[in-house]
Amino acid sequence: MNEIATFQYPDNTIAEQCEQIATAVEVINAGRVLHDVKCRLEMGRLLNQAKVLLEHGQFGPWLRWRLPDWSAEAIRGWRVMAERADQNPTLWENVKLFHSVKAAEEYVLLPEATQERVIEEQAFTWSKFKAVQWDAAMRDRLEDDKLDRDTCFGDVLFAIEEAKDDPALNEVATALYQEHRDMFARLADREPTEVDVEVGIKTTREPTGDAPRAQMIEGDSGYWLCKWDGEKFNPVAAVSAHLLMWNGKAEPSLLAAFPKTNDGPASVSWQSAVMDAACRRVNASTLASTYGEVL
Repeated sequence: MNEIATFQYPDNTIAEQCEQIATAVEVINAGRVLHDVKCRLEMGRLLNQAKVLLEHGQFGPWLRWRLPDWSAEAIRGWRVMAERADQNPTLWENVKLFHSVKAAEEYVLLPEATQERVIEEQAFTWSKFKAVQWDAAMRDRLEDDKLDRDTCFGDVLFAIEEAKDDPALNEVATALYQEHRDMFARLADREPTEVDVEVGIKTTREPTGDAPRAQMIEGDSGYWLCKWDGEKFNPVAAVSAHLLMWNGKAEPSLLAAFPKTNDGPASVSWQSAVMDAACRRVNASTLASTYGEVL
């Protein structure tokens, strides 16, 4: 049922033209073309014509009355795509190559250089388009000389960590990380191998055992800052060896602060301060405030 019971056209001529447009859109829809980019383009073009015919403020109510099955956001996407394509004959032909309506709608909004790259790489499906778009956006950010370099690389590194969990972005995210790996590590003041693990480029076995500890991973040269999830210890981040308390055992048992040049333990207050700083750095927290508790 229509959201609006009736709609008053300005005059009979506009009413006739708008009804013809609405009928044409319904015919396109009835022909099973909802996922066809060319048909969405034509629907967007027709609806742009209706918007021009109607008075200011009437287009939205007319859509809700005459074509209530589609959201305003979806219709806006078709209209923008058609409008941009109408202004550029080359763009019109390129848009029709896409297999994904969503990719086509976003394609027309991209910078020209990115549009050219999308066409060159034939990124016409959503997954391929998404990868090219993401990679171009990240590279543009890294090259933006108006932003602080640390901020740029920090934001991009965070985006890479997020993208690693997306199958469509995994490959390009990994390639971008490897290209700038040393810079990411320097800005984070970490070893490259530690950043590898945090980003997900390199995986290691989870620490085992039920004692509170920074566990040495078998077959690896690093140590883990671990966090208890209620059932088991999970690795949060790699930590430097000089932050581990050995207590004469074969492997570290508690996180503590040991200066690289000091043979004995530092004061408890300093140990606690370093522990707190390490937790803040990896967004972890202790189960209790007492020094030596499980992370």
